Amino acid sequence: MNRIKRNNFIKSWGLLIVALVISCLAFWLATNYLTAKEGSLRDKILSEKKQKIRVIVASKNLMPGDFVNLDNMALAFVDNENLSGFAMGPEDFGKIEGTIIEYPMFAGEPLLSHSISGQGIERFSDLLKTDERAITLEIDSLNSASGMLVAGDFVDGNPPEK
Repeated sequence: MNRIKRNNFIKSWGLLIVALVISCLAFWLATNYLTAKEGSLRDKILSEKKQKIRVIVASKNLMPGDFVNLDNMALAFVDNENLSGFAMGPEDFGKIEGTIIEYPMFAGEPLLSHSISGQGIERFSDLLKTDERAITLEIDSLNSASGMLVAGDFVDGNPPEK
């Protein structure tokens, strides 16, 4: 009888050890599978996000005062994930050819719209539309409506006609 208990004891522990080995193997295989699947899904998503966009880039180092022309500009495909929204594409070249570079550029650097003259607001008069005019009113603290007028108010009460 002692021998039967001993055999049952060995069988029980043997089954427990086999079950532990199989569960550890299953855990290891599942972890490896899920890690590999996650990596392939991440690569797939990142490759879908990355797109190449054609932009105008400097073909050589440029200094402020250089003109934008075909001799110093080129087209290049650039990843869109780190590209500025101000980067200029080939459709913009006709509008900017002959303008002056305002900031230094290195070869291969994308041309940004605010890096060239005439593309931003440089003077107050650039804010005015063709049918608008600016006037200057001379006021002092006694004759003013201090704090009553804010930007965008119409002095004569009538908004401009469109």
